[in-house]
Formats: sequence, C-alpha cells, structure tokens
Amino acid sequence: MYPRKDIATLIRAAGVLAADLPEVRIRVVGDGPERGRLERLARSLGLGDVVEFLGHVPFETLAECCLGG
Repeated sequence: MYPRKDIATLIRAAGVLAADLPEVRIRVVGDGPERGRLERLARSLGLGDVVEFLGHVPFETLAECCLGG
C-alpha cells in the first residue's frame, strides 16, 4: 500500500457505495507504509464492516478465494 495506488479514494468510494448497496465489500490485499493510515480512515468513516484489510495473500490463495479461480 503506497500513496501512488490511492487506496484512500477507493475507501471513500466504498462509503458512498455502501449507502445504496449495503452488501458491498472491499477487500484490500497487501501491505505497505500506508496500511495503518488507511485502516484508520476506514474506521473513521464507519466502514469496518465494508472494507477488509487482508494483508499479504499468496497468489494461489488469492486466485482461489478472491478471484473465483
């Protein structure tokens, strides 16, 4: 998670989407220097049930659980 990926915008968009689509879920995969700030942002926006931070996920697991592979 690096600033250039602008995950903060995705988190804010999740808040807008969740207002109309309560079933929306965002899974953020990976780690990096921005993770703590992004987790705080999600909590401050009340998105603890909407945005999930998975950390590092091996590609094989990612393909199975998150990509329907």
